[in-house]
Amino acid sequence: MICVALLCLCVAKPLASTGNENEVWFIGDQDPSVIQYDSRTRGLDYSLCRRVSKGGFIVEHRLSHRPVELVLHKDAIWFVDDASGATVYSMQRNGLSRSGTSSKISLQGFIETKTPPTGIVSLQDSVVVCCSGQSLQLFTFDGSAWEELPSLETEGAHVTTLNGELLVATPHEQGAKLWTLDANTWVGGAVVELQGTFVDLLVKGSWPLLVSEQGQRGHIVGLQKVAPLEIASFDVPKGRWSVVSSPQGLSVLAVERNGRTLVADLGWPSGRSQAPIELKQKAKETLSFIEQYSFLIAAILFSLFIFLRSRRVNPKQSEK
Repeated sequence: MICVALLCLCVAKPLASTGNENEVWFIGDQDPSVIQYDSRTRGLDYSLCRRVSKGGFIVEHRLSHRPVELVLHKDAIWFVDDASGATVYSMQRNGLSRSGTSSKISLQGFIETKTPPTGIVSLQDSVVVCCSGQSLQLFTFDGSAWEELPSLETEGAHVTTLNGELLVATPHEQGAKLWTLDANTWVGGAVVELQGTFVDLLVKGSWPLLVSEQGQRGHIVGLQKVAPLEIASFDVPKGRWSVVSSPQGLSVLAVERNGRTLVADLGWPSGRSQAPIELKQKAKETLSFIEQYSFLIAAILFSLFIFLRSRRVNPKQSEK
């Protein structure tokens, strides 16, 4: 019974993903039934993936542990791990599409927390690590120093940023309640009625979006100022899933336990739903021979030029 409960809890956790109008990233699983003969990838059961087309994605880096959440921050993809506290990593995004090898992942910082981290968001020049349990604890990290923000004494909080400020939504008997941080004090805002259970909070443009789940249907409600407006509904996928902002508008991403990755794109702001499709892994583009060895080729050509020039000068000197 305990094993079944833990399995259900594992599946219930949302898919670690992030996106904007330009790109989408997510954590993919390797198919456990596939035997890996490559010793270099043995034990690397998870992948930091980037969607590169309507039906394809590439693996940017293989991982041995599943990150809790991802966020796009400046020129890097940042993610937080929940192993023995909160550990923050980053990977540069520049030049990823034309690289035959994975970019280096850098350890940015670590902090011990009473509650395991559940998310990470970008706030101006810092990232904010979110630890949500019986209460919400927030820690900002600017790349060198940590700072703890006031805690919010409520359960099941989800955090995002809107116009450079933190926005929090917590479960409510009618749906979800919004909170903002004003002068280091959490101020309760509107209660938004939702269908089913509140499961996530994100922002698209200047719209806060609340995601709820009722049976096998998911619902997305947007807030225009304080007025709720139903944006879209969708079939709840199997496995881990999440809703992200994407170049297609909004996308419902899902990764099943067999490693299969599905996506259903939702138009913005129409909410028009497209049928789910399976994302196929594509090979990373590699640099051409000339691009890979441009400096070496230039050095060889320069050396050849000097050699030929010296051959021309030497006969003239011998005649004298």
